[in-house]
Amino acid sequence: MARASAMLRSVALLLCVLSAAFVADAQKANTIKVGGLFPMFKPAMDSSGIRRLHAFIMAVNELNANTTFLPNHKFEFKIEESKRDAGQAFFAAIAVALWGAEIVCGPASSGPTMNAALALKTYKVPQASYSATSPALSDGETYPFFFRLPPSDAFQTVGLSEMTKEYGCCLLYTSDAADE
Repeated sequence: MARASAMLRSVALLLCVLSAAFVADAQKANTIKVGGLFPMFKPAMDSSGIRRLHAFIMAVNELNANTTFLPNHKFEFKIEESKRDAGQAFFAAIAVALWGAEIVCGPASSGPTMNAALALKTYKVPQASYSATSPALSDGETYPFFFRLPPSDAFQTVGLSEMTKEYGCCLLYTSDAADE
């Protein structure tokens, strides 16, 4: 539950930041269209992608229910399946761009994110990643409308290296939700 709550806060924070960037007049009624690219099936159900999708929907509903944050504004969203597949993510990104998304959240993995970013660049639609960490995505010329919440793998590696030096570790352990 704590992990889902943290994910919800992250997505809500992301939507807050993104919406503020697109609101020209806070007093004028406005609808903000947000596209979401999530892996839901690959071909079996992708439980991690489904949890992220639910957190995204909860965040949008929370923001729409909040009468003090951006009054007179509502978020609409369109979800597309990215399947953790670069080709699927490319066409999903085009679908949300053609729908009129002003910002796109996702997809999950770096490879699909790169292809989605290339598609969205054509439409000049900003993209925010909730989990893509490839250092290649830091190339502002190739991906000018991309930004991310997690640090790139290159930055994480430096941090882990510094931590091992500071604390004298020689063994690092990583965990995911299944290990908790």
